[in-house]
Amino acid sequence: MASLPEITSGVVGAGMSLDLQADGLSMLAALMLAQAQACFFEAATNTASPKLVAKLAMGCSALFQEAHGRCEKVTHTHTHTERHTRSDLSDAAA
Repeated sequence: MASLPEITSGVVGAGMSLDLQADGLSMLAALMLAQAQACFFEAATNTASPKLVAKLAMGCSALFQEAHGRCEKVTHTHTHTERHTRSDLSDAAA
């Protein structure tokens, strides 16, 4: 998984959708880790000690926050690129 962002980093802007660009892949990897941790948390809630459940919950929170931060980065990058592209097209049409 770590190599996918590296592979796609050289083709940014080549008509590739956001989810296949390096930042998008990084966000999706972080989200999958958070979801996996959430599965362990849910499984542990009935059988594990409260201390372990609390640690798993804190881990879930941290991983989902990381995924959210990466999602914000993708959204910001996309918005900036979209504005820049529209501006270039407007300039070319004028």
